[in-house]
Amino acid sequence: MIFDVADIEEKIKYSFKNKELLKMAFTHSSYANENSGANNEKLEFLGDSILDFIIAEYLYNNLKNEKEGVLTRQRSIIVSSKPLYNAVLRLNIGCHMLLGVGESHSKFNKENIYADLFESIVAAIYLDSNINKSKEFILYALKEEIKEGLKLNTTSDYKTRLQEFVQGKKLGKITYIEINRTGPDHSPVFQFNVAVDGKVLGKGEGKNKKIAQQECARKALNKLKG
Repeated sequence: MIFDVADIEEKIKYSFKNKELLKMAFTHSSYANENSGANNEKLEFLGDSILDFIIAEYLYNNLKNEKEGVLTRQRSIIVSSKPLYNAVLRLNIGCHMLLGVGESHSKFNKENIYADLFESIVAAIYLDSNINKSKEFILYALKEEIKEGLKLNTTSDYKTRLQEFVQGKKLGKITYIEINRTGPDHSPVFQFNVAVDGKVLGKGEGKNKKIAQQECARKALNKLKG
């Protein structure tokens, strides 16, 4: 197996002084057990903490009027395994993961493996340089997930507000209808309509059904309020 350092560095926008740190970040325990040597588990442990801090700092600076509970919820959304998995897929670096023979043929746990890889890269960059370089990588690699997370935050209660408004005005039943799904399986885009008493009042889309429905509700609420 050829480990292409140059390709990885180009995709993550960082050049390592210590190339062995980079290789360690991509080394799964199954590969290390079969070939001897270090794996990325300790890097993952460190990277998890760095990632939490950087995203917490970002949210603190960009959601100045939000309470602690909202910031905590937003951080947990952004640093969960699915967004990290999606970032690795988008960067197209998962193919360089060093896996044991059995693990490489398994279709299971890939999301966790790639999420761990992301955290390991964060730690490897930190150890190779400093936390500011790790921050640059995180904000670059997770820009889409951060964008979606912030969008979710700003629309998180529109469904409830629409329900309260419609019930208060006795306007009828609210129905959310999925009208389309596009994109690859690992990064779908959902499109929904929302109807009140059978009349479509809003259309929205997002990377998951919740975001799409919230966007629908926001538009419907604005329409009903004139």
